[in-house]
Amino acid sequence: MNQFIRCSFLLVYVTISLNLVNCSTKKNTTTKERQLEFSTLYKGFYCTQNKRENNIIKDSKALEAFWNKTFAKEFPIRDLPRIDFSKQMLIACFNGEFNSGGHSIEITKITKSKRSIQINVDITRPGMKCATSAAFTQPYHIILVDLFKTNIDFVDSTTTTVCN
Repeated sequence: MNQFIRCSFLLVYVTISLNLVNCSTKKNTTTKERQLEFSTLYKGFYCTQNKRENNIIKDSKALEAFWNKTFAKEFPIRDLPRIDFSKQMLIACFNGEFNSGGHSIEITKITKSKRSIQINVDITRPGMKCATSAAFTQPYHIILVDLFKTNIDFVDSTTTTVCN
């Protein structure tokens, strides 16, 4: 009987210990993040923006200046998009200027948390053995998204294309 009590206590002790370890190793899943939808207005390889930069446009005056600068090479210049800035905003990411093709940039995901908005941007570069065009390129991605007024963090990830 004495051995039965010892085994019972040991079993209870082991069970409680395992539960405590299990509780301490669980990930914090209380952070509420949600993915936001967006629509692509334009994505291309030729514009006048020659530096890696991100732009957030929240009013029509800024949009007009941005548009005229970005598409100054085009004739006629493309029409301004109609945006209701009380509900939406424009986000544009530019990859800079390159002396060859094979480069791209894409906004892949927008996630909202309590404190900020995270915009994931994928940048692609050609590998050393990749055949590319011999033209100057300025990759860009311009999207339309619902207006938000929290902090915005851009997170870049770079991929190099492997060619044989």
